[in-house]
Amino acid sequence: MTNLKFKINNKTQIPTRFKARVNSKISFGTKFLVFKLELDHKIEYMAGQYVSILVDEKTRRAYSISSAPDGKRIELLVDTNPNGPASNLFKNINIGQSIDIIGPYGRFVVPEDVKGTLWFVATGSGLAPLKSQILDLLNKGYKDRIVLVYGTKFEEDVVFKDLFENLMSKYPNFQYYIAISHFDALLTQNYKYVTYISKRLISNSLPNYAFLCGHPKMMEDMKKFLIFHKVNLTNIFSESYV
Repeated sequence: MTNLKFKINNKTQIPTRFKARVNSKISFGTKFLVFKLELDHKIEYMAGQYVSILVDEKTRRAYSISSAPDGKRIELLVDTNPNGPASNLFKNINIGQSIDIIGPYGRFVVPEDVKGTLWFVATGSGLAPLKSQILDLLNKGYKDRIVLVYGTKFEEDVVFKDLFENLMSKYPNFQYYIAISHFDALLTQNYKYVTYISKRLISNSLPNYAFLCGHPKMMEDMKKFLIFHKVNLTNIFSESYV
């Protein structure tokens, strides 16, 4: 257990060390791995938070939890492209093996008093915390509009597509849009980037809150766009790649 203690949404959290057993390892597209992990004891975390993976006692890497809060089980979305120590650890680990993690950490959470239309905008592995937040909101019965805009370079890297399409069928208040920047043959310019899709949506879907995670340039552009359209800066939440 670490000595760090912090408070968020009126809840005090103390990051704790866990053993995490790999129950599932699934490959998505050209670079993503999705892991389902079972911890040796219950973890109390909020949707949008992250854990640190201990590659060794001197090396840690942060990964956002992509699943809704669920006791002893968590899901991680791993981008293997960096080919760093943690990426290689995940590429080589097998089902049944265990890793050490510490958590939860982070303040990128949905405020308890949130209401109105919510936008979630992500690129790449930045989808992970937003997926956790969206699932948690829907599980809790959130009734106002929820919009997810996800961008990636290649069609094969559209991770969790089936899940989000099923959520659209199940929840009439949830909408899902995809931007693919390197799919020129079939997509017009209006669908290549999350900012372009946002421009098409803003006329009938002005958000009360926005949650952004992914490439720094995307988040910078989206913040400027949202502020221009009179979204309160204090209602725009963002997290760099975790």
